[in-house]
Amino acid sequence: MASEDCLDGWVAMEPAFTETIPADGVIALRAEGYGPDESLEFTVYPNFDEPIAGALERSAGMLVWRPEEPLTPGLAYTLHVRAVNSFPDEWCGFPKEIELLETFTATEPGRPEPRWDLFHVRHWVEVHPSTEHGDIVCCEGAYASYDVPTGYTINDLCAATRGEGRLHTGYFIDPEAWRLGLGQLGYRPFRDLDVDDEHVSAYDADIPLPCAEISATDLITGEVLRGPPVCPDPGLEEELGAYILDPREALTCDKLQTCEEGDWGWDPDDCHRWRGEGRGCGCAAEGEGGAAALGLVLLLAALRPWRQRPR
Repeated sequence: MASEDCLDGWVAMEPAFTETIPADGVIALRAEGYGPDESLEFTVYPNFDEPIAGALERSAGMLVWRPEEPLTPGLAYTLHVRAVNSFPDEWCGFPKEIELLETFTATEPGRPEPRWDLFHVRHWVEVHPSTEHGDIVCCEGAYASYDVPTGYTINDLCAATRGEGRLHTGYFIDPEAWRLGLGQLGYRPFRDLDVDDEHVSAYDADIPLPCAEISATDLITGEVLRGPPVCPDPGLEEELGAYILDPREALTCDKLQTCEEGDWGWDPDDCHRWRGEGRGCGCAAEGEGGAAALGLVLLLAALRPWRQRPR
């Protein structure tokens, strides 16, 4: 079934507009999940009258219903939406159907302006353990998991000897921005019902600290408006790049092992004790010299991972 991969179904929907919509505007919904157009039914009608004509579009990650003719200022309207999942799936969060019944009033035509002051961005660095075969050690008798599409994953009995400091960028939008936008602005990078979003940048020596960008799509015209970039503190560059980690800080077992790589991951018949054992640090990775090892010991004594300078 299509829903087995949690890729084809609607999870939730909510209006991106409030009680009013400009007469020359569109009717937008924020949705979580993704389904085909034929799974959606949109009906818009003036109260106590026949439905009006319009067409469904997708813009800036939102569902947009565009009236064929402008709305009538001062008139109240009702929106009825029905989304049907062909393959309901409780595990994926796909209900059999989602139904919305919302009312709004058309106001005079107008173009709301983005409120960049209602966005917050922060940057920080986190160390991501390596998942390369040669950088993983496990407790004796345990083995690193391997999956063909994704490669190695670390479980509770395994740890990495290397890592990489990567820039994290967190975005937050004040819900007031949606209200003031009258549902006529689609903000990026916000893709669904959440009011926050997080991006992770792999270390790049050419652009070590990329600036964050926020944009607003005018759903009426399709014009993309870009907000001022928010750049990280230059001091964060010192935390980027390669780290050497001591796996014994993450594991409680006495003996660690590593295994040669077979056709389907670690070969349980070809394992040996990790050669970093007995050296007092996790500095057994290839290519590390004596000076690097000494620096690692000093830093481990301070309970901090040793790291190489950005490449």
